[in-house]
Amino acid sequence: MTRAFPADAVSYPTSPRYKFLVGAGAALTGLLGWELWQGRGNPADEFAWGLGFFFVVSVLVTLWYAREMLSRVILAANAITVTRRPGRARTVEFRQMVSVSEAGRLGGRSITIVFHPLRADGLIDLEGADSLIVPEVDDHDGLLAVLEARAPA
Repeated sequence: MTRAFPADAVSYPTSPRYKFLVGAGAALTGLLGWELWQGRGNPADEFAWGLGFFFVVSVLVTLWYAREMLSRVILAANAITVTRRPGRARTVEFRQMVSVSEAGRLGGRSITIVFHPLRADGLIDLEGADSLIVPEVDDHDGLLAVLEARAPA
């Protein structure tokens, strides 16, 4: 399904760092999988539970970074949309934003947007709060500057 965005919308590709992390995770997963495969030849040997644990962890971390790598960030005139694949798109209008902050995490920087959700009638629900984490993008500092300028003081 293709979504049409306004002509003034800007698409931000995710950071190339995610490609490196996915590649490194896939290589580690492959090596751990190969080691598990080689160890299963002798039925007298016990299963290497530690190796199996780290294999599962490396698969999960690689999948998480792949999901971040495939994310799509669209900045329109009045909102930001983050689409996680597989997953759904989350759109936050600038009028909903409470605060914008930057946080460093393993594997890169991210932007956290705290916002008030919309009610069913389209009005802002000032009673509740939610957050949206934007993955690191190529022009991270530029996107952060635009969001901070649009956030309330």
